Amino acid sequence: KVAGSHETFYYVDEKSSTYSAHYLEDGQALIRSGLRFPLRRMHIRSQFGYRIHPVTGKRAFHRGVDLRGRNGDPVYSVAPGRIVSSSFNKYAGNTIAIRHNDGSVSHYYHLSKKLVKKGQWVRGRQKIAYVGSSGRVTGAHLHFGFQDQNGKWINPMSKRMIATPKLVGKRLENLKNQIKNIRET
Repeated sequence: KVAGSHETFYYVDEKSSTYSAHYLEDGQALIRSGLRFPLRRMHIRSQFGYRIHPVTGKRAFHRGVDLRGRNGDPVYSVAPGRIVSSSFNKYAGNTIAIRHNDGSVSHYYHLSKKLVKKGQWVRGRQKIAYVGSSGRVTGAHLHFGFQDQNGKWINPMSKRMIATPKLVGKRLENLKNQIKNIRET
């Protein structure tokens, strides 16, 4: 593409909020995959799924991934959304949960310090906390989890926020109608 300015439009999809995002007039998504990672560097210490818990020594389902981090490393929101929880739990320590436009919720556990409060809106890649070792842990790290729109825990490494790089068919037609309405107001 040629450098310069481009006019974009926020498309609101009535059937699937995963398509609600900024698009160019031809239906091309401005950001093809909206999920960003919560740390500057990604090193997975413990995968999503069944594992032997490092503290209890028992086999248990791990509802996220543990990412290596040093105490005090910044933690970033992976996508825009509203803080639905900013609390403390004896197992998860200091926690934050963010509900995103598609109805999914990202979870951040074992934080040393939280920078956001419940009800606050955050941008994608906004600093929300710092890595810590609060709760039941063996050392500093970030537990990063994701729930889908129905509350089911999913592997956060496979989550994508925008389902298509380009709107087609009825969705493209709806975008063009929304653009027409925007320009008429």
